[in-house]
Amino acid sequence: MQEKFKDFQILHSREEKVNPKLTAYQVELAQVEAEIEKLLDTLTRPMRLCLPMATKKFEEPDTRRQTISKAIAELLYIMLNS
Repeated sequence: MQEKFKDFQILHSREEKVNPKLTAYQVELAQVEAEIEKLLDTLTRPMRLCLPMATKKFEEPDTRRQTISKAIAELLYIMLNS
């Protein structure tokens, strides 16, 4: 058992890179996802009546989420390959 822990320590002993830009994107992504969740929670009228309004409300945050997710993926790729 001690041998297994020894391997774990070796795998995680290197210093982790912290990228402020990545952290900022992750925070912004969490905020956008919280905004989307809030919108979902507030939809109490029948979906038939809300669908056009909901679609319009979700477009902008969803586009931001996709952009942020892409930026995070690109930064992680750069960090892992450097």
